[in-house]
Amino acid sequence: MLGDDGLLGGVLGDGGLLDPVLGDDGLLGGVLGDDGLLGGVLGDGGLLDPVLGDDGLLGGVLGDGGLLDPVLGDDGLLGGVLGDDGLLGGVLGDGGLLGGVLGDGGLLDPVLGDDGLLGGVLGDDGLLGGVLGDGGLLDPVLGDDGLLGGVLGDDGLLGGVLGDDGLLGGVTGDDGLLGGVLGDDGLVDGLLGDDGLVDGLLGDDGLVGGLIGGDGLLGGVLGDDGLLGGVLGDDGLLGGLLG
Repeated sequence: MLGDDGLLGGVLGDGGLLDPVLGDDGLLGGVLGDDGLLGGVLGDGGLLDPVLGDDGLLGGVLGDGGLLDPVLGDDGLLGGVLGDDGLLGGVLGDGGLLGGVLGDGGLLDPVLGDDGLLGGVLGDDGLLGGVLGDGGLLDPVLGDDGLLGGVLGDDGLLGGVLGDDGLLGGVTGDDGLLGGVLGDDGLVDGLLGDDGLVDGLLGDDGLVGGLIGGDGLLGGVLGDDGLLGGVLGDDGLLGGLLG
């Protein structure tokens, strides 16, 4: 059944029944391959590389040294709160309160850990994983890439290519790949739009504005009417003495 000359080999193997569809030169090869439709969109040098690539728009915003690095980076504003040595590090960090309960070697590790009670049953290498999991006993038949799932399932070969939720619909449709990246509610809009991540951090009412703005936390300390302004300003304590 599983050998090169077996049932699956005759269906999925080189020269098999589905080779004109799944093979390197087949229908899906022209769509999913490095030189295919998706490769030309998502691959290195592809249509979206100037947006999603390491040197692209999002890389310049979210990457190391990017626009948001002073906020999201290890040494940034949020790093001082959420990092291992930050305000919440004592609670959420590896050596924090929750780490001592849920982390490796923690209180619940003998139950929830990879080698624990549930791991031996539900884990990838556990009892059920060996039967139903990826690469398990029934995976060649029942798995997403298995015989029945790959041909007859709702997400099978024909539905996965030509159906409303199929490959072509997932690329060019209203809810497809390009719509999910470049559309009004897409990835780029969610980052750079009026109500996006960047606006929520750098906008007038954003996190940084709430800290550095005139009415923000630091504005109340460093501003003209702030704490230090009352000491160092023209009308402040030292200004009245040295002016």
